[in-house]
Amino acid sequence: MSCGEDLPGPGWKKATFRSGDRARPLWVSPDEGIQFDTRREAFQFDELRKMHSTEVAALGAFKAMKRRLGENFRIRTAALTTSIGDSAVQTSEESDECYICEDGGELICCDHCDKAFHLSCHMPRLESVPHGAFMCMECKAPLLKRKYRCGECQECTRDDCGKCHYCLGKKRFGGDGSYGKPCKFKRCKNMRYAAPEKMSKVVSKPVRAAKRKQKKQSMPNKKPRTNARDAAQNCTTFSRSLPVRQPPGPGWKHQKVAEGDVNVFYWISPSRKIVFQRRAQACEFEELRKQHRGDEFRAWTAYRGMKRGLDTLVVHAGHYDTDVTSGVSTKRLADRTVGKNAQPAPKDTKRAKRNLAITPFKPCPPPAPEDGLKCSEYKIVRLMETAKVTFFHQRFPGRILRVESNLSDGTPPEKTIVQNGTKYTLASAKVLRDKPGGPKVFGHTKKIELVYVQKPGLQKELTKVCAFSLMTPEKIVARLAHLQSEARRICYVDVSKIKTIREEGHEGCGYYPEGFFDEWALKSLKSCDAIQVRIVGPQLGLAKGMLLKKRGISHIQLPKSMMKAPPSATCTDTWAAVVIKNVFPSEENKNIGRYLDPNESARKSWKKGDRRKPLSPMYQRMVIGYGVDARAVKEYARQSRKVTKLRHAHLKGVIDPTGMLPENKVFISGYTGGAGGRELFGKIHRKIFLTRSPSVAPEDAKIVSVVGSKPKDMSAEGWSQLCSYEFGTIVFPKTRRGSVPLPCIIADGDLDGDDFLALWDGKIMDGLLHPKDKLARKSKMLLHKLELPDGATHSVNKGTTFSDESDIKWLSKSQGLMLDFPTQRAASELVGKLFGLCKTASEQANGKFDIYNEDAVAYGRAYKDSLDVQKHGGKVLLPEHLHETLPKSLRALLTSE
Repeated sequence: MSCGEDLPGPGWKKATFRSGDRARPLWVSPDEGIQFDTRREAFQFDELRKMHSTEVAALGAFKAMKRRLGENFRIRTAALTTSIGDSAVQTSEESDECYICEDGGELICCDHCDKAFHLSCHMPRLESVPHGAFMCMECKAPLLKRKYRCGECQECTRDDCGKCHYCLGKKRFGGDGSYGKPCKFKRCKNMRYAAPEKMSKVVSKPVRAAKRKQKKQSMPNKKPRTNARDAAQNCTTFSRSLPVRQPPGPGWKHQKVAEGDVNVFYWISPSRKIVFQRRAQACEFEELRKQHRGDEFRAWTAYRGMKRGLDTLVVHAGHYDTDVTSGVSTKRLADRTVGKNAQPAPKDTKRAKRNLAITPFKPCPPPAPEDGLKCSEYKIVRLMETAKVTFFHQRFPGRILRVESNLSDGTPPEKTIVQNGTKYTLASAKVLRDKPGGPKVFGHTKKIELVYVQKPGLQKELTKVCAFSLMTPEKIVARLAHLQSEARRICYVDVSKIKTIREEGHEGCGYYPEGFFDEWALKSLKSCDAIQVRIVGPQLGLAKGMLLKKRGISHIQLPKSMMKAPPSATCTDTWAAVVIKNVFPSEENKNIGRYLDPNESARKSWKKGDRRKPLSPMYQRMVIGYGVDARAVKEYARQSRKVTKLRHAHLKGVIDPTGMLPENKVFISGYTGGAGGRELFGKIHRKIFLTRSPSVAPEDAKIVSVVGSKPKDMSAEGWSQLCSYEFGTIVFPKTRRGSVPLPCIIADGDLDGDDFLALWDGKIMDGLLHPKDKLARKSKMLLHKLELPDGATHSVNKGTTFSDESDIKWLSKSQGLMLDFPTQRAASELVGKLFGLCKTASEQANGKFDIYNEDAVAYGRAYKDSLDVQKHGGKVLLPEHLHETLPKSLRALLTSE
């Protein structure tokens, strides 16, 4: 780096500060000669100089900024240094500030750092200037094991309150002395590292004598206990005299509970009877109750958001989480059997009615039984309770019946069923994913969720939402399943707040304005960078994909690739429902980002935990197949559960909001530590191994370059926006006309919610970038070839193609596909079989994998096709000689052409 690049701006100079045998560089400001120890602080001050008229005003703003951020800073002004004894003491009017009181005067400088102190401010207090090399209290800190109280502040010298659980555990207040901790109100704010033998000099003798006298006067008179009866009587007297503090508010009750050997009070809220273990938390909840006018549900929701990641100090906290619309527990309730032992559905609460009032749909009265239908009652296998809000539940409030069935059932439900004398019509179906760790990895599913609606003329009502009649039945089934999906929240906006933009390789990712959702008071959206949404409205149709937060816009911007259903031709309403499914970055990625960033700190519980997902066997197979040492890959997979060895992450793909990222390069948000301190992720890791699930064919992974500094054509505002995103997103560049988007090259991915695996482990990357054999060299060429494989085609526009002719029987045809359990079960089994055959065909006796094997490649491509067939129908392409390896029941789904 040249000298000009090292200086913050014109007029700055570089000097050298010497202390003993050490020398370090200083950055000196142009006007006042203010000296900064670090280049980063000098650049920060230079930015403030441009905003203020003088450097004195800029210095005040600089100090205020550092105090607000809680950061330590070191600056020097032009000072006259004289020698006193063997230590340097600065006596000029423009001398340095004291590290403790931030005032000038006669200061003593540490010979091991650049801090200065008054003799009376240093801890322990110095009577005179020490001889020899002086080491301050901060430099001694790493050599000591604990901090000590100052003994002089108001908190150190105050008396015990006698009411907190620490005081009640002391012998002087009737406890057994097992706690051994000071009163919770005696929290010293000036705790410093100091040698224990010096601490006795800090607390003066008169203060200690006064404290001993006061302690003796406050000790209760002890009566001699002659027998067990007297001892029991004394204990009873103490229990009765246990002080009861003022309740947090009217209606609150308390309950005495024994915690170990100490009696404490639990506080119970007035209406929902929420039990708080400490009064401080109960008072916090009472303040939230007042803000929400006594509504304890909303107050509890706000309290949980405020305590996210912290201990709520509530007995059985999960029991008070309730559903947004139906008032049931957010944890999925146990399955309810329909029949004689059927449990009644939970009644709607007042809060649920208030929530429905914000939707554009009018509340419907409960469905009345129809005559003659009870005799044709259909036996349902299992009813399901909703855990989150869905669009169907708000569009048809109180008229939804959710049924869970097994794909192996020989007699699936009908298109119309009767329940409690009421007729319901099938509206949508969605195949359920199995639990993590089960067959879901291989695409094998066993259950399906059906949604029935009690609404005469259901087809007409659904046509008012979107023009489903212009789509194929397979696409209709997939689009109706989007409306069935559970969401975090549904926000209704006017369609005029949504605009369409030109497709530039967006691949299912649009933008939303910063602060767009503030009116809904969604705390989860204030700390996120991207959201996964479904947007539906009569004049819009159905849109699906990701929305990235972008500055400088006022409308939600949707590219053509997000449009999945055309607008309605029979309804002119202007509402649009924004169904928010998930927010990103995820909590896991936030913790990874905090751990990588040297200026942040991840949660201790996350760092100590070992439940994080290691590198999956599917990705291990691919990396080993590219020629990397199998032992190094398996060792990393085993160690990747530990946070110190974690070198991979699943990042959510989004599109570049600036449009200026270089082609075929990505930007990964977040910071990490390097030789120069805190650096952008891309500045330290310039190349990464990138792929996505499913990754089974050799062309499914690539080596991609990561942007680590501002591109030449990008504005400072655009670069600032990219750097503001938290770790957890990977930004892909926009594409020019005729070129293939980069996400499509990586395992035929897109940006409508796909997770991309980014791997930057040193040993694995070294094996990929520096091949040692013929296989590794072949893999290196393929990994750096950023284009579609030979014979593959791709359409940049991933929007659904719509027909010009309307199908009047579209709902009946779609229902037939939803209830075709044998075909869906066969498609699900085919997915699992193909994945297993792909893995078996590539396995070798030495524990390695031959991913270039022709049969393994054919099985892998067929496996990826079967995932799309499972969603949208069709047949799977597989060479004819491989058909015999599959059961006869599955061959009907295969084709060799």
